[in-house]
Amino acid sequence: MVGWRVLGSSCGTWRGPCGGSCMCGTGIGMWDWDRYAGSTAMDVHLWTIPVEFRSSMMLFLTLVGTARWRTGVRLAVVGVLMVFTYLSDRWEMMLFYAGMALAEMDLMRGAHESPAVSSPSDSPSLGATPPPATQKPKGPRQLIWPAVSLLGLYFMSQPDHGSEVTPGWVFLSTFIPEFWSEKYRYWQSIGAIVFVLAVGRTPAWQKLFSTGPVQYLGKISYAIYLMHGPAMHTLGYAIERRVSLRGLKICFIPESYEFLLYQ
Repeated sequence: MVGWRVLGSSCGTWRGPCGGSCMCGTGIGMWDWDRYAGSTAMDVHLWTIPVEFRSSMMLFLTLVGTARWRTGVRLAVVGVLMVFTYLSDRWEMMLFYAGMALAEMDLMRGAHESPAVSSPSDSPSLGATPPPATQKPKGPRQLIWPAVSLLGLYFMSQPDHGSEVTPGWVFLSTFIPEFWSEKYRYWQSIGAIVFVLAVGRTPAWQKLFSTGPVQYLGKISYAIYLMHGPAMHTLGYAIERRVSLRGLKICFIPESYEFLLYQ
């Protein structure tokens, strides 16, 4: 007889209801509030899949529940949910709700609407005042959003370890709240929101992300994500053990996921 327990509970054998011995399997609690519930040990590199699935389910429920509400009310509710997930130390759900808010704001400003093609019948009559053309920012104003995007990139470069002693990050590290368990994700999360906000308003970034090579990488990115773990364990780490860098060799320790440099 095979029984199942939610991941994280103690595993072993126990007496089943029929008197037989039950073997412990691993259940995946996708609706568990635990951030990493659902992760398995088969490939630790795929830990983001259950995290994204759980956050997507929460986002879909929010979309269904607020679909008939007014835009302002819906945005206010999403803002409250972002604050709640922030205070609950749930960076992944905060990012999903931030994406919903950014998409809503893009729809409000018509960012995805194609310019209407005017027909001869739509041309203004003689003497009529044509509608004012949309003025694009000129001069220093057109540099605002590119500068904001660079700021977002800088925030996303927060070091995973030792940011409190890293030049350029000592001051910013003082803003990370104590209740934030994974402190290295604090500015990385804020940077992701800032960067996506700026890209939607920066034509140069949009042109770059619309090029063929970047679009192709986007299409195959999920396949690369699925296979990067096996590739690293079968080939990557074997190469890293033998790589020399200016007289130093890189040694990877699988047990602790650490790299050692030695001569």
